[in-house]
Amino acid sequence: MDLIQRSRQIQLQADIVTMQSDKIVVELKKSLAQHAGALVEVGEAIATLDMLCCFVQLSTTQNYVRPVISSTLVLQQARHPIMDVRKANFVPNDAYSGNDGHRFQVITGSNMSGKSTFIKSVALIQILAQMGCFVPAQYASVSICDRLFTRLSTEDKPESNLGTFAVEMREMNLILRYVESGCRVHPVWRSRPWAVDVAFWPAKPPIRWCIIRFSRLDSFSLIINTTPLLRATAAHAT
Repeated sequence: MDLIQRSRQIQLQADIVTMQSDKIVVELKKSLAQHAGALVEVGEAIATLDMLCCFVQLSTTQNYVRPVISSTLVLQQARHPIMDVRKANFVPNDAYSGNDGHRFQVITGSNMSGKSTFIKSVALIQILAQMGCFVPAQYASVSICDRLFTRLSTEDKPESNLGTFAVEMREMNLILRYVESGCRVHPVWRSRPWAVDVAFWPAKPPIRWCIIRFSRLDSFSLIINTTPLLRATAAHAT
């Protein structure tokens, strides 16, 4: 009986502590709510300062260059911002979108050859330049774009009764529909785990449509795939 009474006393004291703690938390929340606006402004200021400090550190320690804002995308010895830090032997790449003949580019290669890393490098450099940061390249000239489209996965959506092919077609439909609204840079992933002849035909109509459409727009597209047949399609369509 003595142990039972002691257990009840301990439980009672624990309940009292919990109630007092809840009361203090509620009072603190009410007090902070009166200064919510100031706290949000302080948080935004700290986040901005942290971002600017990161920009300065990267620009001064990682051999970044100041990008030139122009009407043409020209990248010389461009590097992926993350891979540049993680791998000392990262191979840089060039990118050019000068005249109409370079507005649409098809990149092919085997698996794990760096295709997606290349288009991610172009997209990240575009974002960094428009944010006001130096970029990882030997020379960089970028044009201002208002939206960037990309698709990188081959996942399905069973909750919507959509397989990988249906998801890919839906995402491509969204990209091709809104590309007219001033879009200038939009790396697009068009690679699937199919055989070469099977993967060729679903990609053929979008490529021809994009080439015709981009000849009338100030847009730049990078499409990558594992099958080299797409290069012949792009060359024939032009």
